[in-house]
Amino acid sequence: MKFSTLRFSAAALFLLLPCAAPAAEEPEVVYAKFHRAAASGDLEEMARYGPDARRAELATMSAAQKDASVKMAAVMMPRAFTLRSKLVNPDGRSARLVVSGAGENLVGGKRETLYGEIRMVMERGEWKVNESGWSNEQPKIPAPV
Repeated sequence: MKFSTLRFSAAALFLLLPCAAPAAEEPEVVYAKFHRAAASGDLEEMARYGPDARRAELATMSAAQKDASVKMAAVMMPRAFTLRSKLVNPDGRSARLVVSGAGENLVGGKRETLYGEIRMVMERGEWKVNESGWSNEQPKIPAPV
């Protein structure tokens, strides 16, 4: 067997090997997509990043309830955020993000800082936004291990 034929055979064999499944996006990347959808009022896009249980709840809501919910979400959160903390549980099935951003209200001449606490769950190999809440009170951020 010639060297060039051997090299070609090795290359062909490599192409036939099963490819590894792509790694799940990081929780903060998925939350950023959810946040963008919420800020723009796109409930259908928000639902893509929610777990099955949340999508089932959404399916039971009336159109008016859905509309009110998405409008409330858009008003309650800042347009942009910064990741302050990410804690992924050792089992890899849940994560907690703490984010912050400038709110619309002025306090002492500058915009109020809002803090988001985001609970993520792993579902079928993808991170999903299980809960998202915003407040003007900073949540406790655990010290890094």
